[in-house]
Amino acid sequence: MLKFKHYTRWIAYGLGFYLYSNLKDLYLFLPPMIGFLFAFYRMLSAQEDQQNGWMLYIFFCLLCIEAIHLEPLGVLILLFILYDKIVVHWLLNMFADNPLGDALHIFAIYAIYFVILSFLNQNSVEMLRYLVGYSLFEFVLWRVYVKSQV
Repeated sequence: MLKFKHYTRWIAYGLGFYLYSNLKDLYLFLPPMIGFLFAFYRMLSAQEDQQNGWMLYIFFCLLCIEAIHLEPLGVLILLFILYDKIVVHWLLNMFADNPLGDALHIFAIYAIYFVILSFLNQNSVEMLRYLVGYSLFEFVLWRVYVKSQV
């Protein structure tokens, strides 16, 4: 019975994110949650007892975002892993647990992803104008989440 509840919770989380992603297409002011998912990914990858279920959930959410927007699958996952391994661990360790670092990472993830998409699609990304708003909204959401965990 415990395993059944565990799987239904994961299915409910996945469907919830999928529905949110579809709602985001109807209401352009809603962010796609890429920055929040990256902050969550960083938090999980910093823990010694990495919870692989949550990592898989994050990757599922990233694939949903890409599939809904008809973008190449796996670009966000690759971006998360490379950005975390190269930028976060090597260049920005001074912002490890600093709120300014979280804001910088969320903004950088959006900026890099939009540049990659504009390069792959060979056109400008129309969502680039939402970059600052999405970053600020998700940063505030992430700080609320962090404060609720303490």
